[in-house]
Parts: sequence; C-alpha cells; structure tokens
Amino acid sequence: MLCPMTITAQRASTGWTVDDSTFSARLALVRLKMGWNIKEAARACGLPAATWRSWELDGREPHRIRTVAKQISTETGCDYLWLLLGPDGGSGGDGVPTRQ
Repeated sequence: MLCPMTITAQRASTGWTVDDSTFSARLALVRLKMGWNIKEAARACGLPAATWRSWELDGREPHRIRTVAKQISTETGCDYLWLLLGPDGGSGGDGVPTRQ
C-alpha cells in the first residue's frame, strides 16, 4: 500500500500548522498517514521498532539517513527528498514536495 503523500504548502493565517522541520516529525507524519503505530511502521519498512522509536520520539537521526529515507520512501510512497531534507528540499522554504 502506497501513501499518497501530497501535502501542499498552504499556510493559514490563523490556526495550527504541521511541523515537518525535523526528520523525526516527518517520520511521524509518514507513519500517521499510513495509519500505523510505531511497531507496524518499523515492520513494514524492515526496521527494528526500537530504532524507529528512537528516531521518531527521541529525535535521533539514522547514521545512514539517505539509505533509511530511501527504504521508507520505497515502502510508503512518500517523497524521498521531503523525508530526507524537509520542506522545500531543505532550503528553508515552506513547501513540501509532492510525489508525482
């Protein structure tokens, strides 16, 4: 099952927004979009649950983040560059790439 990760870069003038500025926040967004708990997400992506938990909840980043981001992107369909680099490809903008 692939997730249609098509978050757009629209910001409301009032109200709340989604924080996707860190790898751990983006990881949580992917997991929630897929409807998984941490154990399910880790299993689906071929990773240990304790490792996923440390990335998402403790804010740690994988040592081989490119490999991990590619693996998660492949399994979930989320945008690889967004997962790896963040909003607008890590340039500090507020756009999130969409998967075409």
